[in-house]
Amino acid sequence: MSSRSRGHHLAPTSTLVRTDVGDLDRARPNRGILSGISRWSTVCVVFATLVACGQQASLTPLSNTTATTEAAKPVVNLQLTPATVAMGHSTTLKWNATNAQSCTASGGWSGTQPTSGTKSTDPLTSNTAYTLTCTGAGGSAAQSAEVTVTQPVPTVTLTASPTTVATQGASTLTWSTSNATSCTASGGWQAPVATSGSWSTGSLTNTTEYGLSCTGPGGSASQSVTVTVTAAPPIAAIQASPSTVTSGGSSTLTWSSQNATSCSASGAWSGSKGVSGSQSTGPLTANSTFTLTCAGLGGTAAQSATVTVTSPAPTVNISASPSSIASGGSSALTWSAANATACTASGGWSGSKSASGTQSTGALTTNTTYTLSCSGAGGSASQSTTVTVKAPLPTVSLSVGPSAITSGRSATLTWSSTNATSCTASGAWSGSKAVSGTQSTGALTANSTYTLTCTGTGGSAAQSATVSVTPAAPTVSLSVNPSSITNGSSSTITWSSTNATTCTASGAWSGAKALTGSQSTGALAANATYTLTCTGGGGSAVQSATVTVSPSPAATVTISASPSTVASGTGSTLAWSSTNATSCTASGAWSGSKALSGSQSTGALTANATYTLTCTGTGGSATDERRVGE
Repeated sequence: MSSRSRGHHLAPTSTLVRTDVGDLDRARPNRGILSGISRWSTVCVVFATLVACGQQASLTPLSNTTATTEAAKPVVNLQLTPATVAMGHSTTLKWNATNAQSCTASGGWSGTQPTSGTKSTDPLTSNTAYTLTCTGAGGSAAQSAEVTVTQPVPTVTLTASPTTVATQGASTLTWSTSNATSCTASGGWQAPVATSGSWSTGSLTNTTEYGLSCTGPGGSASQSVTVTVTAAPPIAAIQASPSTVTSGGSSTLTWSSQNATSCSASGAWSGSKGVSGSQSTGPLTANSTFTLTCAGLGGTAAQSATVTVTSPAPTVNISASPSSIASGGSSALTWSAANATACTASGGWSGSKSASGTQSTGALTTNTTYTLSCSGAGGSASQSTTVTVKAPLPTVSLSVGPSAITSGRSATLTWSSTNATSCTASGAWSGSKAVSGTQSTGALTANSTYTLTCTGTGGSAAQSATVSVTPAAPTVSLSVNPSSITNGSSSTITWSSTNATTCTASGAWSGAKALTGSQSTGALAANATYTLTCTGGGGSAVQSATVTVSPSPAATVTISASPSTVASGTGSTLAWSSTNATSCTASGAWSGSKALSGSQSTGALTANATYTLTCTGTGGSATDERRVGE
């Protein structure tokens, strides 16, 4: 049997291999019988192998015209969507295998998988490869896909609070980052810094930018913030002292400012003002608000002070004359009220009364109190007066005869009294006396006055009688030294007298004087005549002396400023002198009492200022002023 005629092939239930032996013969035509046996042995080996594997095989004759082929090899398709993800995210695996009965996962996943499907990965932190191996009758096939995991880009947040500050002010920088491992500051701050924190800029004088650059595995990021520095805003302060006055009273305004170059007044006052100072409001009759607005590079600021004006409280004055009377007598009430619109009487009288007047009490037999209450816008006030009613007053009658005698002679005193229980002598006589009687004066050499005081339950009464004794006529000597002086100077008055018992001054001086003495005239501003009249038993004598007063020289004052022109923020030195002055007072840009001569710094000036000095002496006043400015 030839190899061609005996050729067979194994055909299992699922055909795996088809072998065309005839083809082998055609490829090898000259090999003979050994080649045929070899081909048959090969077929037998294949058949035996399939049987050993448990496959059912049947022997099918080989055709000289049909070739046997292998089973199709599996094909695997594995895809990742997306193929690149950010760290912490996942991707989706999608696969499909043909000619395969089973699939096994490896790499980033594992386990048996169906021959087709989709599956989401866990969140990824690094690049990961996924492999799928599928097996079928035609063998095995594998495919891999790798997902690329990218690191997140750092983020930087940088803020400043506040973003705008006044000169010398400070701001706080606050920053935070994500996905960063290091940060470096730039601009207004320099050096490495933590990935989060806060930092004070300290005092700032210029607008400043602050930068922050941070780096991490995913790259780098930066952010900056600017702190704007503005001029400091002005501050104005004003107060009134006192803040409450009565109508017609005044208050003193005192003010100051910071960061200001000029100030202006409004409300109850007006005009330009210094950046600091004080000023009287003048008399006020109504509530007044004084506003001060100061301006500088940083803007404007205003503040006000209010002076409350209150109505004056009423005052009441009431008196009785006399305040003590005998039973059945009367007294006159006199009253006046200020700042009052209505008055009402009570006590010993009643009814409405005018704000001032007089009225008789009428006959009184007991002590009586009279009250007057007055009210006005400022409130109310009351006052009382009491009239005391006493027993009848004693009366005394005392006479002397004759009342004029020559020296050495005597006169007779005669007296009587009513409502009296006792009498006492005084003056030229003394001792207790009967309530009535007579008595000789004895020989007299000088005028003598005799007084008798008698007392009863109603009080006391006194009367005097004088006996004139004619003595020698008095003499007076009066002089002034010096007799001529300048305005404001004084002179000394010297005097003496004889045969005088009293001396009385008149003219440029007055009052009782001793019989001899000296006295200063005090400072004089005009001619003055001093007259002295001395009286004695022999009559009176008069003499005068005149002090001539020359006018005082007029006062002078000179003030200078060095330098008179200054830059803003610098000062000048004021120097002044005066003649014929006793006091000097500053006004304008300075104030208060000043020495008659001296010097003083203006202090730092930011606006033109005028300094006025008024000096006063006995000859009058003089004023000078200097202006200091740019």
